[in-house]
Amino acid sequence: MNSNSVKIKFLILFIAFVSMVLLFQPASSQLQSKVYEVPLISVDIEVCADGTLIVSENITIKYVYGTFTFFERWIPLWGLDYIEFLSVDAEGVSITNVRTSYTLSRLTLTVYYHDVLSPHKATFMFKYRVYGALNSPSSLQNSVDWNAVGTDWEVPIGLVTVMVRVPGNVAGSDLFSVSPNPVEISYSNGYTNVLFTYQSLPARTGYRVVVFFPRIYEPKPDSLRILKNYPAESALTIIMLSTLIMLVFWFFKGRMPKTDFEIGSVSLLTQPLTLSPLEVSYLLNRGLSYEAALSELFELARRGFLDIEYDREKKNAYFKSSSRTDDVLKNFGRYGLKPFEVEILRLAVSSGDVKKFIALFDDVRMDVESKVEAELTRMGYFKSGFKRRRTLTIYICGATFIATLIIGFYIFNSPPPNLWLFSVYRALYPLIIGFGLSFIPVGLIYLHLFTPYTVDGAKAYRYWKEYLDSVLNIKENEIENIVKEAGEPRLFESYLPYVLLYRPFYVTTWLYRWSIPVTRVYRYSPSWFHVKGYEGIQLDFPSFVSALNSSIESMLGVIQSRVSIATGGGPFVGGFGIRGGLGGGGGRVG
Repeated sequence: MNSNSVKIKFLILFIAFVSMVLLFQPASSQLQSKVYEVPLISVDIEVCADGTLIVSENITIKYVYGTFTFFERWIPLWGLDYIEFLSVDAEGVSITNVRTSYTLSRLTLTVYYHDVLSPHKATFMFKYRVYGALNSPSSLQNSVDWNAVGTDWEVPIGLVTVMVRVPGNVAGSDLFSVSPNPVEISYSNGYTNVLFTYQSLPARTGYRVVVFFPRIYEPKPDSLRILKNYPAESALTIIMLSTLIMLVFWFFKGRMPKTDFEIGSVSLLTQPLTLSPLEVSYLLNRGLSYEAALSELFELARRGFLDIEYDREKKNAYFKSSSRTDDVLKNFGRYGLKPFEVEILRLAVSSGDVKKFIALFDDVRMDVESKVEAELTRMGYFKSGFKRRRTLTIYICGATFIATLIIGFYIFNSPPPNLWLFSVYRALYPLIIGFGLSFIPVGLIYLHLFTPYTVDGAKAYRYWKEYLDSVLNIKENEIENIVKEAGEPRLFESYLPYVLLYRPFYVTTWLYRWSIPVTRVYRYSPSWFHVKGYEGIQLDFPSFVSALNSSIESMLGVIQSRVSIATGGGPFVGGFGIRGGLGGGGGRVG
């Protein structure tokens, strides 16, 4: 027997096996399922003079396949004040227990009975009083708008009959109208009777009746009506009002302290050397970025504590020890270095290149930030204890938010079976949820808009903002005069670290703006910057600017690639649905 024959026989056996599995799959699924039908739902709605409705439902269930032990009926409560069950009965089954459970959104009634084996038929009879279902569309009318059959039924319904009974003989009134078209309108026993029928109602399809008639009931004023009937809108209003109040409070109390600093008082010839690049970055942003760390390295290199070498071929920047590095690390107090500057210097020497430095900076960023903040606080620029108050605010807002959500969840899922208390719970629910959710925007406003600056800190903040704006916006024809007047080309080097931390992606334009004016006055290149392959060769200033610009671009590229890996996002989609009519819901057996 050749291999082709073996393959063909194997294929035939495989196809036969799959066919058998598919053939018996529906039968095995059917053995595990329960099949039932709803031949009839009959609903009687009696309008009472006290504004309530007495609803009687007869629901016939035909058990087709399986064993059944319970029947569940649920009715939505939105738009209603309360539903009180009056009686539960059944024909064709022996009831063992009836359980009623409420949430703010719906009422669920579960009827348990002795096991029922198909085929069998049973009728369940429910009677309940509905509060708050009688509407007042005008000053002269009342109306009943009721979903006699809700959209939650999973099976088709053979026949639906609905009888609405209104006190008095109102059929001839101009204020009387019905929808859809009724089968019959009659008068008997002091009631106008409106009969509706519908055959073969599909699954997941509701049947709604509306009857308008002359007013027989004047609803009592309800001060909690807005909260109960518009919970989402009420909660949103609370959130918006809380946010607005917080913004107004911030506008008058929480902004940057006022100072006597005058715009235009800075001079580019007077270097504000009191703060290092890390301190300036934290002063302006209350945090440290990768660019701020690189700026500090350029400042340390400018002061002779570090050398920077750029490899054009590999497009990577390397950090080398200078002749003073070892002595600085051993005796940093003698050189006036602050603890966070020493930490950055050690990190640069140990990492060796910019890629490793950026990676290691993540591990020490929080520690460096805390040291910089402590130094600025010691200098009187920041309020002491502000960070602790911020942390306390986060804990309070977070704890209150979680607590209100838990309380809101409890209120929603465990309202008491009492008309008055149920109404109170429905009013409390949007208040609790709105109050809890408002802690999110209120907390964010406090954390991000309230500033920790003292008056001196606010003055330093404004000074550095104007100083850096002036450095960035200096015109090319002014640079030569500034260099001549200062009598020192290294003024350019002192600007560089601060430009890098303030506008990192503007450095290229700024560097080339200085190239020609400085060359006209001086010919030099800093000793702290080297280009691999040109050791021992002093670059002219344009070549130095070109190499320096390339090195900075490569460093920023490393930062961009690292940030892009750590970030991501996605869309958020939401919506609202609108449903007409009260009542409805559905049911199921199992």
